[in-house]
Amino acid sequence: MAANDQDYILSQMPPNDQGWLEVARGFETKWQFPHCLGAIDGKHIKIESPINSGSEFYNYKHNFSIILLAVADSEYNFSFADVRTHGRMNDAGVVNDSIHNKIYGSNSNFPEDTPLPDRHLPVPYVFVADGGFGLSRRIMKPFSGTPAAGSANRKFTRSCCD
Repeated sequence: MAANDQDYILSQMPPNDQGWLEVARGFETKWQFPHCLGAIDGKHIKIESPINSGSEFYNYKHNFSIILLAVADSEYNFSFADVRTHGRMNDAGVVNDSIHNKIYGSNSNFPEDTPLPDRHLPVPYVFVADGGFGLSRRIMKPFSGTPAAGSANRKFTRSCCD
């Protein structure tokens, strides 16, 4: 695959909070993960070195790549996919370059914060990601330490990330 200047972006994110609530119900029903709006991840796709690109597409895996950043719902359907970013960028950088405005912009149309089942404190709806992403109000990632056996962090990490 040769890189070029074209952007390939698919965006079928729900247009309103009701659509997002439907996505969240899917995660809660199928995966017992309430308040989840999608699973987000990036993948390096190997390419031939573009002419005169220097190290722009060279990644930590010691090859040239572009990055696919995608968000999927509970049924593995893509709601967002972006194939355009050069391979030297990490997952968090790709989010900032690609989907940041969709997640953090004023037109995101996410549901209002609500309490989790059997709780009283309102919490935001989130995207679940791996450790390569930055933790933020809308992105939840696994606990990075070694959680104690039986702890809530261990149970959470095992339930969504193993």
